[in-house]
Amino acid sequence: MAKALDLEEQEQLDQFKHFWSRWGNLITGLITVVLLIYASWNGWNYWQRQQASQATVLFDTVERAQRSADLALMERAVSDIKDKFGSTVYASQSGLLLAQMLHEKDRADDAQTQLQWVVEHGSDAGYQAVARLRLSAILMDKKQNEAARQLLTAKMPNAYQALAQD
Repeated sequence: MAKALDLEEQEQLDQFKHFWSRWGNLITGLITVVLLIYASWNGWNYWQRQQASQATVLFDTVERAQRSADLALMERAVSDIKDKFGSTVYASQSGLLLAQMLHEKDRADDAQTQLQWVVEHGSDAGYQAVARLRLSAILMDKKQNEAARQLLTAKMPNAYQALAQD
């Protein structure tokens, strides 16, 4: 059988009821918002890890194709990475590798297209700078010196500015 509350306990209970009736909805709402933010943050991190791990598998294919000099396989794999995981660093890396292989196979126009994609869509400033440098070299080979100069005057990380000025 429950024992009756004394007057002090009843007063404390009444104060708590008054406090909760005044601030309870706000406290509950804040706790809900904090938990939603926490869940969203964890969900976003999980999604990014999944994207990176799936891009890694495709990038493995790109590296294998480069080692075996299989240009057709490499082009398909790079296209898939760009389509599905274009926001990852692997897309920029694979674009640079494909451009290198295309340039070695005397397909400078296709290499230029790949490098231009990395410059425009790359997620890493370092890879974008490397792509700008390589693209400017291709443009200078084509005697498009003004376009190459404009490409190199864009904002670059400090580590690449000396190369751009050279």
